[in-house]
Amino acid sequence: MGNQIIVIPSYHPDERLLTLADELCAHFAPERILIVDDGSGPKDAHFFDACREKGVRVLTHEINRGKGRALKTAVEDVREHFGADCGIITADADGQHLVKDIVRVAEDMDAHPDALVLGSRDFGKGTPWKSLFGNRLTSFFFFVTTGRKCRDTQTGLRGIPASLMPLAAVTEGERYEYEMNFLMDAALVAPFHTTVIETVYYDDNKGSHFHPVRDAVRVYGRFIRFFLSSCAGFVVDILMFMLFMKILPDTFAFLPATLAAHGTDPVAGQAVFAGTAAKIVVSTVLARLCSGIVNFLLNKYYSFKSRKRAAGEALRYFVLFICLMAASALLTAALSRLTQMPTPTKIVVDVVLFLASYRIQRAWVFRQAPPA
Repeated sequence: MGNQIIVIPSYHPDERLLTLADELCAHFAPERILIVDDGSGPKDAHFFDACREKGVRVLTHEINRGKGRALKTAVEDVREHFGADCGIITADADGQHLVKDIVRVAEDMDAHPDALVLGSRDFGKGTPWKSLFGNRLTSFFFFVTTGRKCRDTQTGLRGIPASLMPLAAVTEGERYEYEMNFLMDAALVAPFHTTVIETVYYDDNKGSHFHPVRDAVRVYGRFIRFFLSSCAGFVVDILMFMLFMKILPDTFAFLPATLAAHGTDPVAGQAVFAGTAAKIVVSTVLARLCSGIVNFLLNKYYSFKSRKRAAGEALRYFVLFICLMAASALLTAALSRLTQMPTPTKIVVDVVLFLASYRIQRAWVFRQAPPA
């Protein structure tokens, strides 16, 4: 097998960690196995000491910092001690990943050196319903937001090639959200290769440290932030429209205001309509520009946390902004002729464009190139 390091983040382990270490040492040199003790504390120190006695490398966090941080600590250590041409295989410490499957991932990494190798579970009979539901939900979310299929987005058994190690070192997230964020970032720059592995759960997966609400919010954090920034932009758009309608003068009529005062005069009535319509158009455009600026700033610094210069991103955002506005108007008008229901049609069109906007902004407007 090639140049890979087996990385195992661990928090409050049990005897299964020692069993895994023993079995791994039968296939890999002990110095190529790296365990990260993520702040388990003195009461669990004997497990890690036993691993050290086997020749396994153990890194320690003094306090619990999360699975994402543990993986990034391992990535940094591997890059420092083994060089830039070394990849890693991540596995869980609770025995859910069989050594035979870890070996298969290592072999597939040799066969697909530039791909992210994912150990995909088959989710057969006996899979806990919450694990099955959670994975189906994240797989659907992953497809909607990236356009790529991934059967097991939550797998912890992953072969990360050397080419993706710089990305793994800087991916956003310190806890469980890190793995989803890395998968979404890697989808922009690398092919995926799936290795079917055995599904193993102990005691209905009760030993998992995953919190179903708090950590789920973290996993979907980027999209939630994007949704919230869009809501903020909508509120700004409405408020600014109301403000401009209030402060802009009624001087958009094409005829003198004295004629417009004669409501019985059809010409005067036309002047009043022209003035009101023009004021609405101007207020709408100005309000949309204001909300666009707010939305751009929120997406750059809050949703996607971009580190690039603002000028290029602002230009790309403006192009997308204009295209989406035109697409919304044209698609709603065209489809409404078929449905005869303008409002429901606009809602459907705007939801689709909202999802498209997220994908385009993540992949183009605010795309972050992985560091060298």
